[in-house]
Amino acid sequence: MADDLLATLFAEARARHETTCRWLSITAIALAVFHLMIFHPYADLARQKVGAEAAVLQQTALKSALDGMAPRLETLKTQITGEADVRLKELLTDLKGAFARLNAVLPALQNLGPDAAEGEPGERLFSQARLAQAAQIQVQGPQGPAAADLPIMSGPLRRSLAQSTSRDTNLNLIKSYVDQQIVDPRFTKFNARWQNEVVPPIVQEGQKLADATRTAQDKFPEAAASWASATLAISQIVDAARQFKIQAPQGLWWATVETKEATVRDALLALTNVEQNSDPALKNLLQRTEAAIAENKEKQKAIAAKTEALNEQFLEQQKQLASMVEPLKAISVNLANVALFFPLILSATFVILTGLLTARIRQLGQIVTLLSRKETSSLAPEWLLVYLDSSPWHKTAAVFARCAAIVAWIALASYELDSFFPGGRAQTILFAAIGGTAISLLSFYEWRTAEALKDSLHRSVITFRATARG
Repeated sequence: MADDLLATLFAEARARHETTCRWLSITAIALAVFHLMIFHPYADLARQKVGAEAAVLQQTALKSALDGMAPRLETLKTQITGEADVRLKELLTDLKGAFARLNAVLPALQNLGPDAAEGEPGERLFSQARLAQAAQIQVQGPQGPAAADLPIMSGPLRRSLAQSTSRDTNLNLIKSYVDQQIVDPRFTKFNARWQNEVVPPIVQEGQKLADATRTAQDKFPEAAASWASATLAISQIVDAARQFKIQAPQGLWWATVETKEATVRDALLALTNVEQNSDPALKNLLQRTEAAIAENKEKQKAIAAKTEALNEQFLEQQKQLASMVEPLKAISVNLANVALFFPLILSATFVILTGLLTARIRQLGQIVTLLSRKETSSLAPEWLLVYLDSSPWHKTAAVFARCAAIVAWIALASYELDSFFPGGRAQTILFAAIGGTAISLLSFYEWRTAEALKDSLHRSVITFRATARG
């Protein structure tokens, strides 16, 4: 009866050991399939999602910075051209007024005659505002420019003009007077006012904008080339404002209204060209950033769709598994939660299975020992010794290779988890360290158990053989 009981216990222990080995193989394959088919793609998608979200956040911050800077640069440009346009129009109006009075004085000088023109009557013409205003209204109409001051000509020049009957002669006679008494003072005043009133606020705003650009460059170094171009553009615009001044062309450019207007227009055009040709770096960077934000948002949508498909696949696998294992039907696990704890699941699973395998081999060894004591002729010890020496589960190399493979697997899963969940890095490292340590200790204990069992079985076999020979 005792022999039958031991035989039954041996058979059951052997079956449980084989079942444990089989479950260890099945579980390892299932976890490997899950890792390759579910966890790795999920980790890759989650990593892309994290990258896309980070990119959107950074690009949104960059756009926010550009939204405040690009309009300021454009405002700086328009401020310069706007000031130049207003002031040049005032200058042109002043010139037209002065020349309108001059055009009224010249025939009046001829009417006075050479002697009177050279004397006090000719001098009074330059201070008669009523005559100047009347001539202005006659030339340009009631809405023309206001009367402008007209410096008094020298007496000899007034005599020469009174004697002249040719327009070309008159133009040549008054050229020096016009250049020195009418044009130069007005151009000098215009340039001085520009430098004193317009340039300082432009330089100040340009400096603030340049400082903001350098700060943004430190914060967003990936766009260093654009920031450098923007800084150069700001410098060009400020330099254009500093260097801008109106200069009189050579010749009789003031002789007609058209040429006067063309001179002023050319001065404004030169300033506008400098600003238009300045590198639109901030504007281009803003456009590229907006496009990148839109692209990353579309990428996020695609990642979300793929993740949802992967989650559906995982749920389907859960249903298939539940159909084979009845208790699992009541359990529903979200893929995201499984992914976050996958290294821990790996560690716990293999710790349990390795511990169970060690317990099974110990149990088998204990029953074989009982059998050998009850029946010294039993072949069970020799069978178990051969099995332990040849088993892919309990050979020394197999035990430590399995341990190294599991620890490496846990490390790989932890690395992939950290790649998309950096916020839980401390937790991931802790779980990986605990799992790796537990697997290593259990594997060492399994090896020690198997080695101790081998020694015991070896002694039993030697005793049995000695007895048999006796």
